[in-house]
Amino acid sequence: MESKLKTEAEKEAAQDQMKALEQKAVDVQSEMQRLEDLDAIRTMNKRPVLLLLLWLLLLLLFS
Repeated sequence: MESKLKTEAEKEAAQDQMKALEQKAVDVQSEMQRLEDLDAIRTMNKRPVLLLLLWLLLLLLFS
């Protein structure tokens, strides 16, 4: 009886570890997606600045 309870406890512990590992994988994937989204936003925000600088440079060159 005692060994049966011990085996059940070991199974539950193994399942909990597996669930924790699965949750960590989901969390890591979510964090990676957030970083990719942030990088995309930063890239979009740089474009207008570069165009403005190019426009100012051309304005100065042809003035």
